[in-house]
Amino acid sequence: MKNLYLLLFFFTHLSYARQYTFSVTDGTEPIPGATVVLQRADKTFAGATDTNGITRITLQENVQYTIRVSAVGFETLEQEIVTDKAEFRITLKASSTLLGEVAVTARKPLITHEDDKAIVDPEPLIQSSTNVMEVLEKTPGVFTDTDGNFYLSSSTPARIYINGREQRMGTGDLAALLRSLPPNAIEKIEIIRTPSATMDAANTGGSLNLILRKGYSLFGSGSISAGMNQGKYGGRFLNASYNRSAGKTTYYLNGGGNQGENFNVYENQRKISSESLLDSKSESRSKEQNGMLGYGIAYDLTPKWTLSYDGQLSSSRSESRNFNTTESLSGQETDFTNVNHTDTEGGRFFVNQSLNALLKFDSAGRRKLLLDFSGSFFRPKSDQTYGNTFERSTGIMPGNSGTGNNSGRSDFYAARAELTYLFKNKIKLETGGKLSVQDFSNRAAFTRTENGVTAPDLFRNNAFDFNNRISALYLQGTRSFGSFSVKTGLRLENTYMYRHQKIPSDTTFKVQRTDLFPFLFFGRRILTLMGMEMRATLVAQRTVSRPGYDQLNPFRQYVNEFTYQSGNPALKPQFSNNYEMNVSVDGTPILAVGQRYIRDIFTSVLYQDPKDPQITNRTYDNLARNKETYFRLMGAVPPGGKYFFVAGAQFTLNDYTGLYENSPVNFRRGTWRFFTFHELKFDRRSALMLNGFYMTRGQMQFTELGDFGNLNLSVNRRFMNDRLTLTLNASDVLFTNKFNFRINQGSMVARGFQYRDSRRFGFNLRYNFGRKKHTENGFNPDMPAAEGGIQ
Repeated sequence: MKNLYLLLFFFTHLSYARQYTFSVTDGTEPIPGATVVLQRADKTFAGATDTNGITRITLQENVQYTIRVSAVGFETLEQEIVTDKAEFRITLKASSTLLGEVAVTARKPLITHEDDKAIVDPEPLIQSSTNVMEVLEKTPGVFTDTDGNFYLSSSTPARIYINGREQRMGTGDLAALLRSLPPNAIEKIEIIRTPSATMDAANTGGSLNLILRKGYSLFGSGSISAGMNQGKYGGRFLNASYNRSAGKTTYYLNGGGNQGENFNVYENQRKISSESLLDSKSESRSKEQNGMLGYGIAYDLTPKWTLSYDGQLSSSRSESRNFNTTESLSGQETDFTNVNHTDTEGGRFFVNQSLNALLKFDSAGRRKLLLDFSGSFFRPKSDQTYGNTFERSTGIMPGNSGTGNNSGRSDFYAARAELTYLFKNKIKLETGGKLSVQDFSNRAAFTRTENGVTAPDLFRNNAFDFNNRISALYLQGTRSFGSFSVKTGLRLENTYMYRHQKIPSDTTFKVQRTDLFPFLFFGRRILTLMGMEMRATLVAQRTVSRPGYDQLNPFRQYVNEFTYQSGNPALKPQFSNNYEMNVSVDGTPILAVGQRYIRDIFTSVLYQDPKDPQITNRTYDNLARNKETYFRLMGAVPPGGKYFFVAGAQFTLNDYTGLYENSPVNFRRGTWRFFTFHELKFDRRSALMLNGFYMTRGQMQFTELGDFGNLNLSVNRRFMNDRLTLTLNASDVLFTNKFNFRINQGSMVARGFQYRDSRRFGFNLRYNFGRKKHTENGFNPDMPAAEGGIQ
């Protein structure tokens, strides 16, 4: 009853404890993995610094503590402090001799809550993955569909950012890019369900920001990783990385490759009329080869001015073979049987370059100016051939075949300037502007052969150009006072979209508009119990989701003789008002409740061809208004002991009201999603990990899914002074990642079943080399010694 009372009256409860920030550096660079221990009487509080050299610990206000700070390669610092300010800056002095190995018992939680975002430590997930795509698929609270879309709390897919830069790519192209990145390329994952005014407003479904590793070490060091998995088919990867900080220069280089095979089984029964249906069964086998090279350098012109350059190259080749059998049934009789073979070969080449300058007006970086310029260039292409045979009870019917190629070009440029200024009264101001430009073009040239005659395929040939320019200005302020914190901002965005289809018909569609996107965040410390801080936050915001080039491109992609998919060049943006309340304990989220009101929601839909009801088009359309209501519960055992777990559940209720094929549609469905992560340490070097999810009454827009899930298991062991890690892993152990589906909207009545090669067993090996220890710390012999102390 006491806990229930505290939850009900959390905004009126007073506490004399608060969270304090400890920043540990060597005088110029942060020290990750440093141990910070504070002691008073018989109570001890501890934390380990992150890659930015920062840890946060909840303590009593205006109380004297003994603080002890240690890190490998540095002299241990111990002295008395009084908690009379919010932040302590600690400088450690480099040791004159290399220290022996130090075991750091404090560890980062898997998920922590920081203002308006959750931060995931991907290290436990990396050990059982072969690429970044698999890491995201195993992230608790993140759900991915078979097309490669990621979902957080919303039925709208989340936007993917890498190092704060949105990846303006189609779903399939983005999935290929994520599969080209090695698993240990990620330093952390930011789950941003309600983005603030400093981020792009196009975030109705939230955002996943992947922070990639850079030159974070104080020595020259790196790693080599390799692994494989095997199901019906298999996959393997190999990658290496090296980074070094020497004096004013930090640089890194990483690269690798992976290849894999997969298969997908799809069964579908679709009603054509009251007396007939199409029964289709298809099996596709795909192969993919990916290569990636990343590089970067940062140089300190002065102690307060840093220039950095980052680049990334990736390339992929893919092949898919699809075999499809379709029967047209009238009652118990078979009208005809179609056998279809479709072969597709493609390639993608991606280049990303970025240059930024960071100017700090003070040594702590509380006042700084960031200038960022980036450009990405993407070149996808594919060649496709297909053939069809038909058979009736009376004999073989004439077949047909087709061949052709599809190529695209996407160039994306962005420039951003942002000023951050912390005033003496603790008001933090963030203001800036951003300009982004994307140019996309697509060309498709196909022929079709029927009755021995080959002619241009006028149904599929296509020429489409798309230009998108977004200009933004934003202003955001943050103020903390006592147990309260407030963040509010306003973003102004001007959108210009030009869509021009030249073939098969000349059409032009233009959008130009200016919109305001307000943001409001309010947080309050509720109480401190047994040294743990409970905090509540409220967020309100307005966002927009703009269709991507793959959703706008009208090119008709051939799936089989009775199914094709295309974009919709007349698709409009959707706008959303979002509200969410969160409760967290020591940064770990435990409760969230939210609602989204979405106007002109664009969804993936199935339409029957008006001329031939046997043919189906998978496309996108603005169909309805949608109200999403959700709540999420999480629980965890604090990390650091032999056993650690995170478990959670989310319920989402979607309520659609609108038009489907010009007829009213009212669709309501509630979905449960359960997710968990467990780690059991056998000893200091061995651990067992289990993670997975289970979804009941799943939903993908208007398609109703059955129950399905995924359970993954891994065991890892460290050898050779913790430099070598061996992981044995099993994915989808129970083979439950398969589902039934059905749709009953308008003239579309269908049901089916789908599964893929998801149950796999394999191993990963990772070897860390260089002069650093397992804790990622050390001293830099090229760096002048700093005097230890606390400010």
